[in-house]
Amino acid sequence: MSAIANPHGSGPGVITPDGCAVDFYALMPDFGESGIVHEAAGAGASILELGCGAGRVTHPLVALGHPVVAVDESPEMLAHVRGAETVRARIQDLDLRRRFGAVLLASHLINADDEIRSNFLHACRRHVADDGCVIIQQHSPEWFAAAKDSEVTRNGVI
Repeated sequence: MSAIANPHGSGPGVITPDGCAVDFYALMPDFGESGIVHEAAGAGASILELGCGAGRVTHPLVALGHPVVAVDESPEMLAHVRGAETVRARIQDLDLRRRFGAVLLASHLINADDEIRSNFLHACRRHVADDGCVIIQQHSPEWFAAAKDSEVTRNGVI
């Protein structure tokens, strides 16, 4: 499958339909989100990770003993995921007919437009167990006003 061009994304390698550079996301570490999810979900809870990308949160969750179903629409992102069941799908179309102890909607996906956000939240509700939790990451509106383009290098790599 060829990459879908997206005018909103740039970077090395394949750009996903939502504008993410796969090679960039494959290099990103877990920034502590997995610990937050682990604490909220409870040890061993099943987790549905929506928009898992290259697995930066998936991998630590698996290492902590969670069975994870990792969902992303990009086969190039899913190719980096190890140790979890992977599902290639758009979040808004997802209907696994299964429920999970925790549903994770990270990577600021909740900052999408109103219709997509509503569809994402409906997907969360369809998949969370009655006694489970939905964990959402977002940017505050102030973040968008203050965000500036920047470049950071680590060991000479941008």
